[in-house]
Amino acid sequence: MNKKQIIHLLSLAVLGILSIAIRVPGSYAPHNLTFDEPLYVSLALQMREGLFSYNTHNFLSQCTGPLDPPDYLDNPLFKHPPLYPATIALTYKIVELFQPAMKPYFHASYNQQTYTSTNLIYRYGVIPSLFWGLLCILYTYLTAKKCGSPSTGLIAACILTIEPVFWICSQKIWIDTMLACLLTIFAYYFILLIEDTRYWIHAGIALGLACITKYPAFIALALPVAGLFLFPQRRKYIFSALFIAFLIFLPWGYRIASVYGTAAFSEEHCEEIAKIMVLAKKWFFPCATGFAGLIFLLKFRNRFCKFIRAKYIRLIVVSCLICICLYSAYCRQHILAFLNPFHIPRNGDTARFFYYDPWYFYILRIIELAPVHLFFYCTLFTGYLFRCKPEVILLSVYALLYLAAMMIWQNPQCRYILPCIPLITVVDALCIQRIGTLTSKKVKAGLIIASAYVLFKTVWVGWNIAVPNNACYF
Repeated sequence: MNKKQIIHLLSLAVLGILSIAIRVPGSYAPHNLTFDEPLYVSLALQMREGLFSYNTHNFLSQCTGPLDPPDYLDNPLFKHPPLYPATIALTYKIVELFQPAMKPYFHASYNQQTYTSTNLIYRYGVIPSLFWGLLCILYTYLTAKKCGSPSTGLIAACILTIEPVFWICSQKIWIDTMLACLLTIFAYYFILLIEDTRYWIHAGIALGLACITKYPAFIALALPVAGLFLFPQRRKYIFSALFIAFLIFLPWGYRIASVYGTAAFSEEHCEEIAKIMVLAKKWFFPCATGFAGLIFLLKFRNRFCKFIRAKYIRLIVVSCLICICLYSAYCRQHILAFLNPFHIPRNGDTARFFYYDPWYFYILRIIELAPVHLFFYCTLFTGYLFRCKPEVILLSVYALLYLAAMMIWQNPQCRYILPCIPLITVVDALCIQRIGTLTSKKVKAGLIIASAYVLFKTVWVGWNIAVPNNACYF
């Protein structure tokens, strides 16, 4: 190991310590609990007594408040797969081994009246989110390193550490951090699989675990589907990875079938699955056509770029963006917010906080929350992305597809797009590194100043929303 490798390793260790250090104050300080946090704690306490005790009936009986509880709480099975609550239950088991005095806490039934954010049950329950957040930073580093260089990896890890959406989610008892981590691991091993066939098992296991964490993980199937067309020499190994994922999901699929039978996809038993079926009928062909077009462009991108000059593409895209910004007051609002260095994006804990926002909510919201993602858009609009490695383009298309799926879902909450944030961060890092290679000193100096402003604003937003840790909708 040479000197440069040691420096990178130490830098990564410092980032890991910093990641935990900035999240612990928000995690363990008194704060408002979101609806999902006590729900997952309740499930974890039940699962300690048996893996088949996976329903929210006890939690439903204690729901109080002005709003009616969701209908899915009365179902025989909770709507999400059980892996995330199982990790919380496992954490409780491990804590109990080292601290036997905690046993009465963990064996007591869930009681909403006595639990607050300062209760030990919650303080130990957030440990899995902190762990998955730390692991996600590591795999973001590895992914960016594979797509660029070790320096690219460090830049990406640094960005993700302070990225507000990731910062907020990874200090709450939310399922989304675990999902984002597992899908990042899958993306990393999938791009390794393109070059080295040994990693099909790793990719399959990561995808399978993601699928038994939360159902949006199935969007990640876009990666292997694209791989089947773009890398025909790897088809056997891609199918093998998919088979591994299927085997991992099979027990949970059997459990659903044994409880619901043929009514598993009915709205009566699973409102979200029914909604997915309705949206699939409406959007499958448009999305499939668009995805096929993107794969075609990826496969023949060299010929495409020769046929249409990149400068004309940039001119068309930039012109369209200017027209959109001039037309939409919503866009102007976000632009003015971006130019204010001390602006704090609106956030709160009221149900349906962003319910009336437009369908393109996420596109501008991620820049308002994390201005550093402006670099991602720059790679798209300047055509630089098409000069990157094929795996970078593939990951970018997958991130955009995930973003589009959440826009179609029409339930605007930024934690839902968390799984595409690490991949967007990889492209951010590549763009920042590209700035350092520019030859024009004036242009380079201007871009460095702009980059410093963007990073400052990102940290400012994260510090003012994540540290108080009271936001559910942001």
